[in-house]
Amino acid sequence: MSAHHEQLKRKMNLGDVFGTWTVIVAVNGREYESTVQCECGTVRNVKNIKLWEGELKTCCCNRQFLKTLSPTERKIYERLRGMIRRCYDKSRREYKWYGGRGIYVADEWRNSPQAFIDWSLANGFHENLDIGRKDNDGPYSPENCEWSTITDNACNKRTTRYLTCLGETKSLTQWSRDPRCKVNYKRLEKRIHKGWEHQRAILTPPDQRFNSYRPTLTQPIATGTTTISKK
Repeated sequence: MSAHHEQLKRKMNLGDVFGTWTVIVAVNGREYESTVQCECGTVRNVKNIKLWEGELKTCCCNRQFLKTLSPTERKIYERLRGMIRRCYDKSRREYKWYGGRGIYVADEWRNSPQAFIDWSLANGFHENLDIGRKDNDGPYSPENCEWSTITDNACNKRTTRYLTCLGETKSLTQWSRDPRCKVNYKRLEKRIHKGWEHQRAILTPPDQRFNSYRPTLTQPIATGTTTISKK
């Protein structure tokens, strides 16, 4: 099917995101205009075809705004753009885990990138940190967000497995890095998958017979050196 015919069948949906534009009034039809709002607050009627083909990704305000930002502020701005795409761009693979679950970006951040930048700088932003939500089912908002390490952020996923040992409850990843754990992550995960009790899985050393190669001596050769052979 040609691109032209695909566009004829394509539908514009409320909340669709194209660059910095978000659809606030959807009108279906290739040559029809939908009403979109830029992150800066500008509202405009734009032909659907221009949005679908990427001809109009932003209004001039975005370029002007970016010129005012420092390198650090630009990195924070890109984090905001990523949040918005995950929550509102239905064409993105990760949408189902964010916008598809009802996760959204607070209006004060979505409508004012500078507000998000100011909050980030005042709340410990570093380029090696990720934006995380304290309540994994809650929105991206000042009350529910924090800058955290990739490891800490990963521990807050819905799929994270928690283990209890010695009266402490931590994620499987955290336990595998604990010096009291006798096995590595893969072996610990395998033990839990097999149904091992948490404390036994964490504190039981690996079977040395399967983790080290012990050579056996054979007859010495004339040079006085010793050869080895497998068991």
